[in-house]
Amino acid sequence: MFWDLVSNYYSVFENLFNGKVNSEMCKHVAEKIDSNDDVLECACGTGMHSNP
Repeated sequence: MFWDLVSNYYSVFENLFNGKVNSEMCKHVAEKIDSNDDVLECACGTGMHSNP
């Protein structure tokens, strides 16, 4: 499968092409989540937005 072949490089390209946007999005998501909250993130790639 395609994603099996590229999965090892996914994070590298994600940071290279979307690093600044992802960093800002993580900050906004973190503002919405309390440290006592449980978060379920399903089928969302590496989970970087809820686990920065």
